[in-house]
Amino acid sequence: MESTPQRSPTQGPFSVKITPQAKEDLEEISSGVTSTLLHLIKDKLSRAPDYFGEPLKGTSGMVWKTKPGKYRVLYLLQFDKKEVHVLAIKNRDSVYRPDQLQTLIKLAQEILRPDR
Repeated sequence: MESTPQRSPTQGPFSVKITPQAKEDLEEISSGVTSTLLHLIKDKLSRAPDYFGEPLKGTSGMVWKTKPGKYRVLYLLQFDKKEVHVLAIKNRDSVYRPDQLQTLIKLAQEILRPDR
């Protein structure tokens, strides 16, 4: 029986930026859940975003996710700049739709544009 190799987190601190879309998503979530999500975003993603998350399938590794409860925090991880851009915070039931994935990829590409 093979054991799963342990992942080593990239050491922070990472700067965490929340996009306007993600802020809108937070406004639609109840306040009790919002405070838990914000704690996760500000604490865990700023310390080791690759350890607490994983690449989202269907996005060629461009978009990452972390899974608090029934929500998914979706983010762009820029190792070279030590930045995390929270793209969206969605219910797990809606996040995996093809139209949602395309929207996330476009948002990530916009952030990565060199002339930005």
